[in-house]
Amino acid sequence: MIRSFIGLPLPEHAVRGLQSLQTGLPIARAVEPENLHLTLAFLDNQPEAMLRSLAEDLGEIRFDPFEIRLSGISLLGGKQPGAIAVNADGGDTLVALQARIAHTVRMVGIELERRRFRPHVTIFRLHKHLDQRGHEKIQGWIDRFARFEAIPYSVDRFALFESRLSKNGASHFVLAEYFQEG
Repeated sequence: MIRSFIGLPLPEHAVRGLQSLQTGLPIARAVEPENLHLTLAFLDNQPEAMLRSLAEDLGEIRFDPFEIRLSGISLLGGKQPGAIAVNADGGDTLVALQARIAHTVRMVGIELERRRFRPHVTIFRLHKHLDQRGHEKIQGWIDRFARFEAIPYSVDRFALFESRLSKNGASHFVLAEYFQEG
């Protein structure tokens, strides 16, 4: 079984911009620069044969390259937030690409969680048991960076990733990458 997801790799300048945010919050664990991405579909653990079939079918997806804007900060996870993310806006083209990918995933027999697509890039993982002071520090950090805006970038590819878990968090590896002509 391979833990995997489909996502958008980030260009180097976007990674550098997000790294500039990953300071001043020692009560949270920063996502490593090489792991920053925008998830389009989380696949969880899947048999290798299923992923090979999916990898082939993903190669049939076509889309026009589009621009993404990263701006604003969100807490993710409801009443007990588990992450801090930067919001991503890729307009209707990003939403349509995600829908086509989700459809393709389902067609090969992989179940996806039924949740609304909220494009974002996770930059911090939060500890599960934060006290009031920890929540105040996080809110102060969010207030400080709420108006963050990165240089927009063009998207012309998506990738199928493996996500290997360890005691230090996840490490992501590209299994297949899909480029679009612009």
